Amino acid sequence: MQIYNDPDGKSLQILKDLIKEMAGLFPDEVFHLGMDEVENPVPCSAEGTIALESELVRYLKDDLNKTPMGWDPISNTLNATADVVVNSYQSSAGSQTFAEAGWTVVDSSNYNWYFTHPAGWDWRDECHPGGCAGPLGWDACWLRPGADAAGDAAARVLGGEVSVWTDDYAYPQECGAWGETGSLANASCLYYRDFDDAYASSIGGITWPRGFVAAGAFWNFDEAVNVSSVEYTEMIYDFNDQVQERGGRVCSSGKVCDYLSEGETLYEGLTDEMVGHMGCYL
Repeated sequence: MQIYNDPDGKSLQILKDLIKEMAGLFPDEVFHLGMDEVENPVPCSAEGTIALESELVRYLKDDLNKTPMGWDPISNTLNATADVVVNSYQSSAGSQTFAEAGWTVVDSSNYNWYFTHPAGWDWRDECHPGGCAGPLGWDACWLRPGADAAGDAAARVLGGEVSVWTDDYAYPQECGAWGETGSLANASCLYYRDFDDAYASSIGGITWPRGFVAAGAFWNFDEAVNVSSVEYTEMIYDFNDQVQERGGRVCSSGKVCDYLSEGETLYEGLTDEMVGHMGCYL
């Protein structure tokens, strides 16, 4: 979605009012502005968009005393500055490049820490379409945020971030953002409130236990650790079992979880008649 930077400044004022309201609701020092996936259909222009974004960054910093944060394209709007956080998603090497250029960075490498698809799906063909259990589904999560950034650059890497996008749960895909070309998403039936419990189980199964591996990398990465070893696997599964016993939504240890099922068992409320090939039909 693109917002037109109209000559009368109406768009800018609405955005400022919205940001001010949101900033008042949350005491966090950092405020994420987004700024990714921007296009410029007429009457929008690249110059107008950059001017709009630049003013919003200034407004956050100077008027609301917040630290602005944005996805990689925020670097197209501003020169390198340590008081703006780049949420870098295109690769861990990309986050290293931003840090070395003078930006403060959160590493959100899509290859390593986007959990939109089942575990291992983004890394291995053998994990298509339903994912993989154990190290095949989590070994790529074990990476130092900021890759090989060193010295002052390493100090500007705040850490890492796991992202779980819910595009695959929208009905129709992305709520019609792609017009008539959008097809049913993989788990579109979970969009409806009748399936809230199944949706929660699905999100939990997609995220854990590989999320524990990512958290360990963010907290205390050690390249000597072998996350594919039997010992490490047993440790993660033991922790996963503890979380599950306390009511946490996880993918049970040793099982494979996709959008709609854990192993051979569909999540609550789903039936074989509703489920196609990695998709839902109502």
